[in-house]
Amino acid sequence: MKDPNNKGKLVIDPVASEYVKRIFTLYESGMGTTTIARMLNEENIPKPSIYKQMYVKPNYKSSVITTSKWTDKIIRQILIESMYTGTMVQGRRKKLNYKVNKEISVPKSDWYVVEDTHEAIILKEQFERVQDIMKKRTRAAFTGKRNIFAGIIRCKKCGARMRKIKNGSGNYYYKCNKAMSPIFECSPLHRILHKDLEELVLSRIKEKIIKYCDFDNISVKTREKDEENKITRLEIAKLKLEVENLVKAISSLYLDKINGVISDDEFFEIKKSFEIQKESKKKSINELKGKLESNSRKIDENLIKRILEEYKNINMLNSEIVDLFIDKILIGEKMKGQKQVVEIYWKF
Repeated sequence: MKDPNNKGKLVIDPVASEYVKRIFTLYESGMGTTTIARMLNEENIPKPSIYKQMYVKPNYKSSVITTSKWTDKIIRQILIESMYTGTMVQGRRKKLNYKVNKEISVPKSDWYVVEDTHEAIILKEQFERVQDIMKKRTRAAFTGKRNIFAGIIRCKKCGARMRKIKNGSGNYYYKCNKAMSPIFECSPLHRILHKDLEELVLSRIKEKIIKYCDFDNISVKTREKDEENKITRLEIAKLKLEVENLVKAISSLYLDKINGVISDDEFFEIKKSFEIQKESKKKSINELKGKLESNSRKIDENLIKRILEEYKNINMLNSEIVDLFIDKILIGEKMKGQKQVVEIYWKF
C-alpha cells in the first residue's frame, strides 16, 4: 500500500501481507488455487478489493464488477504478482490511442521493471519456486495428462528420476532412468506398476490420517518449530543492528579521513575490513531468512488438521492430494518372493 506520508513510496500492510504470505505458502505446499480460495472464504477473510474498501481507501471502487468472494483467479493473480518481491513493474497495459478509451496488453519484453524499489513480502526464491509449480500445473491442465507422481518419484538406489512407460499389455509402470541407459547405470529391478503405486500411496495416506487423528504429535512439532523461528528472528535482528553500526562506522571513518585524523591508506585498509564484515553479516542474514522461509513452508498445525479432516474419507488420488501430503517417493528393487521397499517422505 502507499505510504500515507509519502505517496511515491510503498509500505507493507501488516495484515494484508500475512494473507499474501499464507497464500504463497499454501500453494507451494501443494494446495490448489480453488481450495485456497474456498478456505479463505470459509474464514471470512475479505478479498483484496473489499479489504481496500474496509481498511485502506473507503471510497475505493473496483473498475470491474466481480463477486465479493475469493476466487481461483484472484489467487492466481496474487501468485504471479512480482511486486510482492520488492520489484516494481509498470507499463503492462497501454491505451490503444488517445481517441479510444480502451487498453491493450503490452508484451512482457516492453514492460518497465525495477528491482528492490520497496520492502519485499515474499522472497524471490520462493516466488520463483511458485512460478515453476504454476507452469507445471498449467501444462498439465492444458494437456489433461498430468502424472500425479511427476517430479516426486525416484530410484531408491541411485536417486535418479523414474520414467513412466507403457508395457506391451497396455499397463503403465515406472522404471529408473539410469537403468534405461545403454550402459545400465542402475538395476532394471527398480520398477513399479502405476496402479500398484497408486494403491499403496492411497493406503499409506489413509494410515497417516488415522495415526494423526489425536493431533498430539503435530502440536509438539509445531511448538518446537515456533521456538526455533523465534530464536532465528532474534539472530536476524541482532545482525541487522550490527550491519547498521558498521555502516555508521564507515561514515565516521570517512569523516576522520577528511579531517586528517587518519591517512588515505589507513582509511582504505580499515574500510575494507568493515566492508568484509558487513557483507559477511548480510550473507548470514539472508541465510537465516532462508531458514525462516523454509520453516514457513512447513504446513502449520491448524492447516494440517483441516487437511486431515477434509481428506479423511478419500478413496481416490489426484494431483492436489499427492502434492499436499508427499515430498518424495523412493522406489526399491522388485525382487521375486520379497516385499518391495517403497519409502514415502511426507510434508508433515
